[in-house]
Amino acid sequence: MPINKCMRVLKKEPGKAAEVITIDGSLPSMQGIVGGYIQVLNVPKSKAKMICNEEGRMLGLPNNINLLGRQIVGTVFFCCTDKEVVWGVVFVLPL
Repeated sequence: MPINKCMRVLKKEPGKAAEVITIDGSLPSMQGIVGGYIQVLNVPKSKAKMICNEEGRMLGLPNNINLLGRQIVGTVFFCCTDKEVVWGVVFVLPL
């Protein structure tokens, strides 16, 4: 029986409200969201991970969010490796 690799993520684009989307969980789909190479950052006090563009600053991507005093640029998304509620979104992987 094949494993369903779909994942529910919270996507945040600069200047827009966050939205819950479903992606296939592949590296190309993650790179497509952030527009390049991915960088995975831990979200403090949570099982959530934030995925952003590794080269976002060098590419001059616009400011998006502030995480622990660090300005994050470009489109990012948040996901979890287990069932958890983060900012009101229930993540269950795989879907």
